[in-house]
Amino acid sequence: MTQRTSGMWTIQMPGGVSPPEPPPRERVYPLAPLLRPPRYVIYVANREGQFIGELTPWGYLESAPAAMDSYTTTALHLSPGARRAAARLLDHGNLVLVVFDNGYPMWGGVIDPPHEGAADASRITLYSGEYLLSWYKTPFERPYPVVYRYEYPAVILSDLVEKATYDGLRMLPPAENRAEGERITTSFGLQTVLSAAGHLLSRAPDMHWRARPVMRSDRSGFDFQLEIFHGTWRDRTAGVALVRGVNFVEVQFISEGPIVNWLSVDMPNQTGDELSYIVLVEDESSAPVYGRRWGPRTVTDEEAAVDLPFERMVEEAQKIAAAEFARTTRPARRVRGKDLNVPPGR
Repeated sequence: MTQRTSGMWTIQMPGGVSPPEPPPRERVYPLAPLLRPPRYVIYVANREGQFIGELTPWGYLESAPAAMDSYTTTALHLSPGARRAAARLLDHGNLVLVVFDNGYPMWGGVIDPPHEGAADASRITLYSGEYLLSWYKTPFERPYPVVYRYEYPAVILSDLVEKATYDGLRMLPPAENRAEGERITTSFGLQTVLSAAGHLLSRAPDMHWRARPVMRSDRSGFDFQLEIFHGTWRDRTAGVALVRGVNFVEVQFISEGPIVNWLSVDMPNQTGDELSYIVLVEDESSAPVYGRRWGPRTVTDEEAAVDLPFERMVEEAQKIAAAEFARTTRPARRVRGKDLNVPPGR
């Protein structure tokens, strides 16, 4: 019998048999983070906007959703011990300012019910700054309503915010009150400024507004400033992406039909006859790959030009078929997945 050593021990092995190989060493390869986790400071202010403390050491923020034309909500998660330690900062009506270090705009909001508590965690609801207008009361004096005659909606909203009744932080007027759009005549009774703003949006759908947090010059507190936009809001989402494995998971790639590469374009007869013209158009690149797949396309009177000669009508039919073929000659590709509401700035 041959003998082989194994560490400090000597064992006997059958002749000609090698000892078993040791199991492979387990290795752990940590996935390097694609993006640096964000850093932020959560300041808490009283109802007048004066800072009274910070919540950063104790909790984390779910998200920092942008708002326009109304308010949004998010939540702050705390342990039970942290909630007890920060109890005075969590009073209903206190204001919150979140400052990021990665270029994300400051987010301002209000602490208000509901607060959810369990044995191991607490969830504090935060409302964006636009929520304050639900506490503002229109400058209504019985028995006369507030009437605006032939005025710009943006001017009306600014005036309502400036003259509203509220025991707390006053929202700053817009830095630039652009008088745009059509003038309107309207009146408001006793209601919140938030509901009045909704009425103005129904009369002027091209107007948009939001409440932007602004740090005070001495950094002792912050204010909310009303901002009013007209037309399309400026898009700053060019740098935002869904990254697979980071904020986009359970990804599926789907190929969809139907495939149509041989089209019967039914052109209306502009001469008054009951008959119509049918033009057959085929896509020569798709048919050899997928086979000839037929489909109809009826052109309405609104789409077709009037009194076209036959040659021009054929050209119009080919243009219509080309627009259809751009969507139907190949299987449509679609990506489906689940987007994650990751921490702010990720």
